[in-house]
Amino acid sequence: MKRKLQIKSVIVLFMAIFVSVSMFAYDFEVDGIYYNKNADDTTVSVMYSNLEAVVIPSQVTYEDNTYIVTHVGVEAFKDCTKLKSVTIPNSVVTISYSAFEGCTDLKNIVLPNSVTEILDGAFNWCTSLERIMMPNSVTSIGLWAFQGCSNLITIRIGSATEYIGNGAFADCTNVDTIICKGKNPVFISIIGEVNYIFAGIDPKVCIVPCGTKDAYAAAEIWQGFNIVEDFCVNVITGDATDITNSSAKLNATVETNGEVLAKGFQYKKTIDEMYITIDISTETFDYTLTELDEGSEYVFRAFAVVGEDTTFGEQRTFVALDDSGIEEVINPNTFTIYPNPTQDIVFIENVIGSMEEISIKVYDMQGKLVFEDININAKRYILHTKSFEKGVYYVKIGNMTQKLVVE
Repeated sequence: MKRKLQIKSVIVLFMAIFVSVSMFAYDFEVDGIYYNKNADDTTVSVMYSNLEAVVIPSQVTYEDNTYIVTHVGVEAFKDCTKLKSVTIPNSVVTISYSAFEGCTDLKNIVLPNSVTEILDGAFNWCTSLERIMMPNSVTSIGLWAFQGCSNLITIRIGSATEYIGNGAFADCTNVDTIICKGKNPVFISIIGEVNYIFAGIDPKVCIVPCGTKDAYAAAEIWQGFNIVEDFCVNVITGDATDITNSSAKLNATVETNGEVLAKGFQYKKTIDEMYITIDISTETFDYTLTELDEGSEYVFRAFAVVGEDTTFGEQRTFVALDDSGIEEVINPNTFTIYPNPTQDIVFIENVIGSMEEISIKVYDMQGKLVFEDININAKRYILHTKSFEKGVYYVKIGNMTQKLVVE
């Protein structure tokens, strides 16, 4: 009799495991995470994992095929009560319906800047969740998306959010601060005539962007909230100065009513993809770049961190050139400029040669870009210089440069 009970217990346990894995459809499993191929057959959705700490990769390889992970699937982790943490990669665009519903032990989750939509009930009743910081990439938050997250204290709604479903934050009874980054109050979907968006939340503080307090105060959804404007920040990137064929001085200013926590510059060659970041710890906001490549064009911008946000100034351009880097000799492999000196107009011959659709750029003696025309596909180009101040300029076409004098 005892042996029969043991066999019966094993069968029940096996059936429980079999049912738990069979309740969802999946195509393959890698490292304890189950995936389902999407319709395009190049991307996948996460469908399930029984791990306590889940790290979702941005791509996964199975049977010699590599797939990009773009979705957390419908009910993927629903009622996974032992799930404590999850890392979502910067490839996921959608958190699907009820993806984390009932994950009562999940305390923190960071959503990457790739996520654009959080669907209905995605985090329903995640009662241990303390903080949700939605990135600026999120455009919509579904119905009842965070309902019942009773331990949630801070909510951040990104600048791109255009839609919030009714009841999205209902019964989040512990919330004391909502941070809204949008310049305009977002659209709220109302079921019937009842607004359940913040049902169960006593009116608390809503922090809004600089200059938007009146707009938020007038919106029905924010009635009763204490509307507080965030810090005002204006970063002004100055022109590069003291330019040589290997160095340039960058400068900027910050206008703000808050404390500047960090500041600096980002720069790169125009042809490069990645910026190089330089942190500035001095009181003055300037920096001299060195070891630049002669004849190369660079772009740069200043930044400042005030509060939790990083604000960037406008992007500026310069070329690492001085008189020693200018090609004065005309030869068959370069272009010609005439008349030079000029006053109102100049003709540029042999513009494209063997090249196709290039750009013409004109810089002043400080390396500042003063004129640009792109996608040129003619051998002769007419440059109007009437608006130029008198002085010496550099005309750059492709990797060739010549001096132009405007009188």
